[in-house]
Amino acid sequence: MPCIIVLLNANIHRVEAMEQKCRQWQWQRRGLYLCYLHPYSPELSHIEILCEQAKYFWRKLIRLSGGALVDKINS
Repeated sequence: MPCIIVLLNANIHRVEAMEQKCRQWQWQRRGLYLCYLHPYSPELSHIEILCEQAKYFWRKLIRLSGGALVDKINS
């Protein structure tokens, strides 16, 4: 049964060493396929969604004074 691994299109996943290992270990012949996401596809990457939510959450807190910030965190 084939196994498909979906990777981000990050440079670390696209380096020549990775491609050499693919060829050396003959992953495709063994049923292992690497599939790269589109270069910019945040809707497909859970970490992108989490970072976006965190950014908006922390942006609200940046405008608070020290006491208001503590109150907000404790609530």
